[in-house]
Amino acid sequence: MKSSETISNIQVYDTSGRLISTVSPNAKIAEINSFSFVRGMYVMKISLAKGEVINKKVIKN
Repeated sequence: MKSSETISNIQVYDTSGRLISTVSPNAKIAEINSFSFVRGMYVMKISLAKGEVINKKVIKN
């Protein structure tokens, strides 16, 4: 994942709302290892350093 602003935290949730993974890169580029994720839809909650929060839906095939 790439951003023009610093990414302070990324949380990944499954469709049940369970927290699956958390990454705190404190950088403009972040990687999430999804190898152990099962197929399906996930919601990523991305927190930027300036306080903005972005929610993204992702699908793992």
